[in-house]
Amino acid sequence: MPRSTLQGWGEPIASWDYSTATPQVDFTGLGGYRELLIWGDGITTDTASADAPALRVSSDNGSTFLNTAYSNGGTASSGGWVVNSNGASSVAHAFRIELLDFNSSARKPKYSATAFVIGSSGTANRWGSRAVGPYNAIRIHLLSANFTSGQICVYGRN
Repeated sequence: MPRSTLQGWGEPIASWDYSTATPQVDFTGLGGYRELLIWGDGITTDTASADAPALRVSSDNGSTFLNTAYSNGGTASSGGWVVNSNGASSVAHAFRIELLDFNSSARKPKYSATAFVIGSSGTANRWGSRAVGPYNAIRIHLLSANFTSGQICVYGRN
């Protein structure tokens, strides 16, 4: 990833590298960060269905991940914030997600994501919000498939 893309973000505070198929990737202990940048690269799944990655938050450090009251571009969603509308299937894709006011108890967290299929013109831009937190963990998940390759890095700042 080019350094200019990470201007002011420093080194990752957490990361995941594929080692075995899994339907979800959790990052906990993030309550000390007001802003998060989540970068996924080379992500594929084990199904050809359109199983879009989604993002959920937790206010109890990952004991439960909230599955209601997400806004995706003004539309209510129970699955979390949608990262990409097209499933990865056997084609790698990447995403960049920003969460603002993540640990705030006074303001709603704001979400924006850009996802794209590598080697294709498929690009998705997403945005939304959720009820006031604070939150301290995130989950990137699939509804009916497993991640089969890729890397996800989380950067944080106050």
